[in-house]
Amino acid sequence: MDYKCKETIITNMKDFGCDDLTINAFIKCFEQCDRDGQKKILDRYREKLLVDLHQNQKNIDLLDYMVYQLEKCNCK
Repeated sequence: MDYKCKETIITNMKDFGCDDLTINAFIKCFEQCDRDGQKKILDRYREKLLVDLHQNQKNIDLLDYMVYQLEKCNCK
């Protein structure tokens, strides 16, 4: 395995927020040339990011609604 390639993978995965457990599992698959395993790990992480994104969007919507309600309120 090319050391530079492995380091690039680790850096990239850290940059997009993977934890050490996920990175280590991916590297293990990388070292074993297990492309299916790598794809499954990335797919699971992508799904987690989407769930987080949707939850954050919901929170933003709720916050925006609260701001709207405050602006609508006649309280001084």
